[in-house]
Amino acid sequence: MLPQHERSFAIVKVERQNGTKVPIVEGRYISTTPSAAAKKVYSQVIQQKLATGTLKVQVRESTAGAGNDKVYSYTVKREKLKEPVERVIKGKTIVHKYHIKIHAS
Repeated sequence: MLPQHERSFAIVKVERQNGTKVPIVEGRYISTTPSAAAKKVYSQVIQQKLATGTLKVQVRESTAGAGNDKVYSYTVKREKLKEPVERVIKGKTIVHKYHIKIHAS
């Protein structure tokens, strides 16, 4: 059972700007919005070095009982920050070098 306001999303497809598909492993992403789920998909693709640059990400809600088969499409890219941002989370320092930009498409 998901906590209140959290929804689950499945990957429909991930494409490069030229239309070629990115080979991805199927997955379920827990998030409050479809755009946040698309950002998570993008981050995972970048971390696994499956693709770089601007990608088109499509996700579908898979929350039990949602009854919503709508496919959400986004264009996602990352931009390097001028100054890296450091955060301390649970005693561990995390350095953010990029900002993810997302637009509905």
